Amino acid sequence: MKANEKRFLSIMLCIGLLPAAVHMQTARASQDAENSAASGQNGISYTDFKAFSEAVANITENGECGLYADLSRTPTGQDLRVGQRLINSYLYYSIAPSGDAWNGKQCYIYAQGAYGMLFDELPKRGSEYYSHSETVITAKDTLNAEILRKAKVMPGAYVRTTTNSDYSFNSSAGHSMLIMGYTDSTVTILEGNADGNGLISLSTKTYSEFDRGYTTGKGKVICHVIQPTAKYYLDTYGMTFPESLSIPETVTVPDSTDLPAVSDTTEAAATTTTTTAATTTTAATTTTTAATTTTTTTTTTVPMTTTLTERTTTTTVTELTTATAVLTTGTDQETTVFSGPLCELHRLNDCGQLYVPEDEPVVWTSSNPNAVSVTETGFAAVHANGFAQITALAGNTKYVFSFKVDAPLWEELGDLNFDGVTDVSDANTVLHDYVMQLSARTTISGLSALEQRYADVDDDGYITISDAQCIMQFYVTKVLGRSDKTAEEVWQEILSGT
Repeated sequence: MKANEKRFLSIMLCIGLLPAAVHMQTARASQDAENSAASGQNGISYTDFKAFSEAVANITENGECGLYADLSRTPTGQDLRVGQRLINSYLYYSIAPSGDAWNGKQCYIYAQGAYGMLFDELPKRGSEYYSHSETVITAKDTLNAEILRKAKVMPGAYVRTTTNSDYSFNSSAGHSMLIMGYTDSTVTILEGNADGNGLISLSTKTYSEFDRGYTTGKGKVICHVIQPTAKYYLDTYGMTFPESLSIPETVTVPDSTDLPAVSDTTEAAATTTTTTAATTTTAATTTTTAATTTTTTTTTTVPMTTTLTERTTTTTVTELTTATAVLTTGTDQETTVFSGPLCELHRLNDCGQLYVPEDEPVVWTSSNPNAVSVTETGFAAVHANGFAQITALAGNTKYVFSFKVDAPLWEELGDLNFDGVTDVSDANTVLHDYVMQLSARTTISGLSALEQRYADVDDDGYITISDAQCIMQFYVTKVLGRSDKTAEEVWQEILSGT
């Protein structure tokens, strides 16, 4: 019998024994909704508005949160009231009354569904066109009463956090929730997956608790806050933002001594415009007049190649064949900068050679060697999650490679149900997903983006039987066999076929 067939049979045997081997927790945790802290003279609450409060109660008390089993609005058969739990691995469909639809899992889709039920529109990724919603807050490190009041945030506003340092949307590393009210010292949140185990919660927290639980304490920032327009709130629920909470906007005119100095030269990966007292701009060229300095920006292309060796197989991660080149000319120097698109890496300890089309000596440097280092010959190695720019300087020509490392720890690879151990249940989930793909004649996984990151252990971009086999091998070797080798060493052996 072929080795792969033996592996498959071993997986099927383990899965057949799974009900007897895995303890199923059936107790449900409950939590009382905390509604009282977000109202009063210095605050606003959903309970302040009768019609809106009734709409919220339909979600929190009746479980009508706009989530279905499919696009035909088939009921999930689950109790989705506050205090109950979502099934974290379940793919829900959020469908607004008008038919606006989306799908997803966990906190993200619960907040989408609740928002859709309240406002008949879905916030989705925050970049879509809305008929009656708008983005009122973006790119904040956290939230507090002043930020919320300045933006005139109303009950029901949708919040998305992200781990991205540039505040951009991250589908697999962020949290979604609705703000149901706030005061000078507290904020009330409606969310799914509040505890990481699917808990649907309506709770009131201090801003310091919010920081610890959602932003700074979790390494996250605010991506965006979205809510209906003032007109929609008024027309639909008779709601207006209290004048007592309004914070008048002030405009400060800086003293001339506070104005920034004009730089003689500029380096960028796109056309850069510097504004001073005397500036003229065209679509292709930016000319800044300041003393005797003239800066001209033009665009061209150059071939650049990044090839990383992942374990024992060579994979081209990205080929920067259409990299944008920006020519910057100043009074003292002339530098050509070539920059390519961001390259995302999903495995620690990957390594490989970077290439630039230069014959003269090249000086290689990394902005963050703790994440991605580079040798004097241009050999790059991945060490930890983070962002790094590797620069190759050859005379007056600079090449910039940008890397984002977003990789599971080796100890966590394969643990897609996040229970702390990579085992049979994880292999079962992967195999079930693969079977569903086969039955649907597709290669698109039904797992969430976060689950796929941990499930795709061979890093080929697909969830297949190979991933299930590898997870089972790891479980037998490291968990059952109690190997003295590190998780990384075991995984490297499995993935290299040794």
